[in-house]
Amino acid sequence: MTITLKKITTQEEMGTHKAVRQTVFQLELGYKASDESDFNSKLNTDHHCYLFMVGDAVAGTCRWCENDRGYKIERFCLLPEFRGKGYAGVAMRAILSEIPKDQKIYLSSPESMINYFERFGFTAKGDSFWDFGVISRYMKLKLQIEIRSI
Repeated sequence: MTITLKKITTQEEMGTHKAVRQTVFQLELGYKASDESDFNSKLNTDHHCYLFMVGDAVAGTCRWCENDRGYKIERFCLLPEFRGKGYAGVAMRAILSEIPKDQKIYLSSPESMINYFERFGFTAKGDSFWDFGVISRYMKLKLQIEIRSI
C-alpha cells in the first residue's frame, strides 16, 4: 500500500489534523494541551497543513511555514500503527517536494529523532534546547547540488 499526501482544505480535514496531533503529541509524548496552543482550529493561510493517507486511512500529519529563517517543517508525525513500514520516509520526501528549495529548510527535532532526520539530509545545528518539555535541536537540510555535464 502506498502513502499519499493530502493538502488540508476543509475544516473537517483540519479537525483530523488536530486529532492526529493530539494522539501523538499529547497522549503518546506527554505534551500538555497548552503546548499545542499554537494550533488554530480554523484553516490557517500561514501554515501549509497535510494529512498522510494510506489508502483511505489517515496515517499522520505535518505542516510547514515560511518565516524569516526559511521554511520550517513542523509537527511531522505518524500514528503508531503506521510506523516501521516505510511510510514516514515516503511522507518526508513528499513534504520536501512541496517546499520551495530557494531558501533554508529546517526543523526542530527531539534529540531522540536526530538520527532519523539525518537520513533525509538534515544536520543538527546549535545547542540543545527545551521545546515543550522535550530536549530538542534545530536541524537544517543540507544543500543538494546537482552537477550536470555540459
